[in-house]
Amino acid sequence: ISEAQHAAALGESKPVTEIRVGLPQFPFVEYTAVEGGANMLPTLRVSALLEAKYDAVKDVLTHAQVPLVAQEWPEVESETLGRRVNAVAEILFCRHVNGRGLNLLGARPFHSYSGQMQTWVASFLEAPVSNVDLVADMMHMGHAADNGALHRRQEQDEDESEFRYVISLQPELVRVWNSFFDHHGVDVILTPPQFADALTFEDAAASTVPVRVWNGDEFSTKGLNMGVSNLMHYFAFKTIPIPKLMVPTGLDADGRPTAVEFWGRAPPPDKIYDDEFAKTFDIEFLYLVKPLVELIQKDPQLKRADAPLVADLFC
Repeated sequence: ISEAQHAAALGESKPVTEIRVGLPQFPFVEYTAVEGGANMLPTLRVSALLEAKYDAVKDVLTHAQVPLVAQEWPEVESETLGRRVNAVAEILFCRHVNGRGLNLLGARPFHSYSGQMQTWVASFLEAPVSNVDLVADMMHMGHAADNGALHRRQEQDEDESEFRYVISLQPELVRVWNSFFDHHGVDVILTPPQFADALTFEDAAASTVPVRVWNGDEFSTKGLNMGVSNLMHYFAFKTIPIPKLMVPTGLDADGRPTAVEFWGRAPPPDKIYDDEFAKTFDIEFLYLVKPLVELIQKDPQLKRADAPLVADLFC
């Protein structure tokens, strides 16, 4: 990126009092399972600690007169359910392929990953290995994370038609994502980084990650697979290019990091395969959120701190 492009992006940035920040609850603060949809997750809410950090950041922004917009994605008609639902819920959980419910949080987008990986190993490392060799070499991380299972066909209840459909959805998924920005006139979205606090290896390996789950009366904490904590935040929109920035908000009582996340608009659908456009697309987003990050980091309770576990790396 040239200095001229940096200068242009800086010149187009706004004062904080004109940066409209969207605060959707679904699906990042509270995910409500869609009745009749192909749900992969139970109804969840972000951890009490991360919600407190998220609220503290909102307080900082409010004090600085940043316009906060507490709205949701617009509703659209679901052909499969016969009713109107949140647009994100509709595209993620309410589509059918060959008569089966489709869930975009599953392994479908990864069906070509091992082939891409093998091509990279063969081309750049010039290693004579096959796709089968690479998948066989993938190790378990405890019983909870068998990464090879994402790529072994016999362990997937999914077919190639579903994979092709998921990939074909990219332009539409971009339009759905951007509809929040268009409908509510916001510049960025603010969310927690995941549902659970920072994970430990022990919890991740044993599927005992503490997550707040709706039990019918209230949210209570249960130990679950680490994917429950982060599938929505990490994977729901992984197939489209969205600029995003994780902002540290200090440490928890155990010395583990906390954060919030800013998300920007995705590029126009006709630009998602434009490599030249992609090189500089996110620069405006980065300059847009820079003053918001500076506001957050001025607060002593939200300022970034080195976690004790890795503090020696930053000496």
